[in-house]
Amino acid sequence: MESNVIAAMLLLILGTGSMGCAQSPQPRILRNDAVLEAWLTCEECTNGELETIVRAGQSMVSPLAEALRAGPTQDTLDGTRRRLTGAYQSMVEYAKTHPDAPVPMSEREYVDRHLENFIVMYQSHAATGLGAIGGAAAKDELTKASALPLRQPVLTVVRETLQRLQ
Repeated sequence: MESNVIAAMLLLILGTGSMGCAQSPQPRILRNDAVLEAWLTCEECTNGELETIVRAGQSMVSPLAEALRAGPTQDTLDGTRRRLTGAYQSMVEYAKTHPDAPVPMSEREYVDRHLENFIVMYQSHAATGLGAIGGAAAKDELTKASALPLRQPVLTVVRETLQRLQ
């Protein structure tokens, strides 16, 4: 009896029959979003993030182009800002007991500088991803981006990536 109750609960939680089939595209979308976010936000990128983007292929061109044009979402920026503020506070606490490791700038300077670096990295990864995927659509998106008022380091990556695709 107890195992029947557990099985019924699992079926209720997981869904069955056509209901489960109707929801099957959702995990793929979430997986692609997670793959995209992992690539756009990785710092050392040693876990195959770019290779995973390339394997996803042309389905990643549009989201990468959007990331290149628009940069990180406000939610992503807010989360990054919170992490940077926390890191700064940790440095301040550390400096209190380690006078030889002073914090060389204000919290605002620290957060602004690192947030700017994050945005450049994010958009540069988007351009690099487009170049790695290649194809006419990716080349077209990079060509359009080369005329946008993007930050100079990002424009440099866009132009270098376009040259490699020629």
